[in-house]
Order: sequence, then C-alpha cells, then structure tokens
Amino acid sequence: MIAPSQQAMYPLQIANAIELNNQGVNSLNSDQLELAEKLISQSLSLFHGVLRECSLTSPSLLCPSKNPKIMNRDGKDYDEGMNAFSGGLMLDEDSVTSEHALATILYNHGQCCCAKNELEEGYKLFHAALALVQYCDLYIPIKGGGAIQRLRELLFYSVGTIEFRNGQYEDAINSYTRGLHIGKAGAAKGRQQILNMAAAFNCLGVLHFHLPQSETEKAITYCRTSLQTYRSVIGKNVHSKEIATVINNIGRIHFLRGEHSQALSVYREALSMRQRLFGSNNMDTAATAFNLAQTSHALQDHETALAL
Repeated sequence: MIAPSQQAMYPLQIANAIELNNQGVNSLNSDQLELAEKLISQSLSLFHGVLRECSLTSPSLLCPSKNPKIMNRDGKDYDEGMNAFSGGLMLDEDSVTSEHALATILYNHGQCCCAKNELEEGYKLFHAALALVQYCDLYIPIKGGGAIQRLRELLFYSVGTIEFRNGQYEDAINSYTRGLHIGKAGAAKGRQQILNMAAAFNCLGVLHFHLPQSETEKAITYCRTSLQTYRSVIGKNVHSKEIATVINNIGRIHFLRGEHSQALSVYREALSMRQRLFGSNNMDTAATAFNLAQTSHALQDHETALAL
C-alpha cells in the first residue's frame, strides 16, 4: 500500500479525483447517468498511478472470487424500499485518505452501473471497494474511521440489493444483516445513520417475505422495527415516502398471513399517505390501490375491489 511519503506525491491527482467524484455524485443524484458515469470514471482513472505503486492491482482484490452470474433484471418497479441505498457518496479532501477516497469512488461507480441496470459490473465494483476497505483494516491506520465504517455498511447494503434483484434472497439477508451490524456498532449515530438503519430493517422485512417459504413473523418484526425507527427520527404523525412504503409492506405481510381485516386497515393508511404525498397518478399509489382492491376481493367486497 502507498506509504505516507509516497502519498504526498499525489496531492493534485487526489484533489482532482475528489472534485470529479463529487461532480459525478451530483449528476447521479439528478439521474444524469451518462454524465455521472463519465465523471466518476475519470475520477477513478486518476488513481491509476497510485494503483501501480501499491498492491491494489492483485487479482484477489479487484476481481473477487464471489462472482455469481447476475441476471440484469430491471429494478424499476413500485417501491418496496429496496432502492434505499442507491445514491452516491461525496468526499471531503481534508478528511479522507487516498485509500478511503478510492474505495468511495469504486462504490459510486458501482452505483452508476446499478442505476443503468449493469448489475454484474456493479457487483464487482462493490466487492472491489469492500476488499480495499478490509485491506486497510488490516494494514493501514486510517483517519476518519467512522466514515470508512459507514462506507463498509453501505457497501454491504448495496451488495445485498443486487443479490435481491438476482433472486438470491438468503445471500441478500446475510449482506443486509452484516451491514446492519456495522451500523448498530457505530459509536455516534447521527440522523442519517439512524435512517439508514430504518431502511435496512425494512429491506430485511421485504427479503424475509420474498423467501420461497415466506418467514412472515420475522418479516413483520423487521418492518415494525423499521417503522418505529423512522418515526423516532421523522416524527410519529409525519407523512413521508419511506414511512408509506413500510406501512404498505406491513399490509402485504398481513395479507400473506391471511389476516385480511388487518391488511385492509393498514393498506388504507398507506393509500391515504401515498395519495397525499404523490397524488393518484403515481406507480406507488397505484400499487397500494391494487393491494387494497385485492384485499377487498378476499373479503368478498367486490364492489369496492372493482372501484379500486
């Protein structure tokens, strides 16, 4: 790995790479995917000189052995909360090392690939970033340990999201559980970290009801924990996209369990919230309206079901 004296040889390249990364993240978060990938790729290329000076080019690091065939399944669907960790990460030149910066840029490049439905490439990039973070843990005392831990947490969530989209639900549960363990272990939990944990609880709930043999007890426990965690930060009576999603997922679990009366009540709450947030001409609103119609049909209320 690069020594401190060698690291000082690359201040301009690192500063430029960080600036390009941050421009790319702004583009990614604005859905300008082509521009985002171009900027983040340029950022990554500035580290090539650094890569040649250290061990990062070893096949075991940049080509992880865990590399199943990824089905590039389109992830655009109604919201179950499984895209909660799809944004990019900014870098601050004064608070990161070059190793942390490189791992973050690899993560952002992976997010670009996932946004373009290039899941196999995204999977490789996330694992490369994880390998770099783990290498640093072993060999390099890194400043800003909290930031590198947050990056590791998000990397496990991102890997888990690809595994979910690939139908590898048990692998995804393992990845999300590892990420959540890191989040819980954090010494200082700010607002964003608590929200990340709330999103992860919801994702684990979704994953458990997607299993071939749905584990609905675990699923509803995770979703209720997610709802409670969100409300502890956002507020008990505040409407939000994330809270509406979790409530809809809880309704789905009740439906899967044959608890149609409970599902009806929960779906009504979710539909009301989504209508207030998004209006009626919206995919998520439509999904909850369908869920409510399906539940009404199961309760023999055919007129309401047809109207919905």
